[in-house]
Amino acid sequence: MTIQPIGPSSVVLYITPGEWRARELEGPDREARLLPLARWALARTGIASEGPLELELFVSACGTLLFVRRLAGERRWFSFTRLEELLAAARSAAAPPEGAALFWLEERWWLSLPAEEQRWVHILSEFGQPRRTAPPLSETHGAVIFPQGAFSRLLAYFSR
Repeated sequence: MTIQPIGPSSVVLYITPGEWRARELEGPDREARLLPLARWALARTGIASEGPLELELFVSACGTLLFVRRLAGERRWFSFTRLEELLAAARSAAAPPEGAALFWLEERWWLSLPAEEQRWVHILSEFGQPRRTAPPLSETHGAVIFPQGAFSRLLAYFSR
C-alpha cells in the first residue's frame, strides 16, 4: 500500500489487488471496512484523523485508489509575512486553540483556525492578514508545518 498526502487534509492510498483481498475490504459494508484504514493513513501522514471523512474509491484490475478527505467545519485563514509576527500573535493571549494549523506557501506563513475560535480570530487580525480562502496547497507547492496544535508547538520551539 502506498500513501500520498495531497493537501492539508487529504491523502490518497493505492491498494494493490492482493492487499485488497488480504484485508477483506470487499463486501456490502465496504465503507465501514475502509474507514479505519482511512483514519490510519491520515494519522500516518500527520493529518488529524478524527471527525467526519469523505471517501472516494476507484477500483480497477490494477489496484484501488482511495481518496480520503477530512471534512471540517469552516476554517478562518490568516497569512503572516514574518515568523516574528506569528510568534507575537501566539504569545498575545492564554489558552491557544489546539485546532490551529500552520502552513508555508509563497514565502508566507498561513495559519488556519476553526471558525468557532472567534476570540482568536480577532487577536490574529491584529498581527496577520485575514484571508477569504485557503492557500492553494498541493504536494509540490507549499508545506504543512503543523497540522494541528500550531500555537503550542511554535511556543515550545520559540520560548521567550
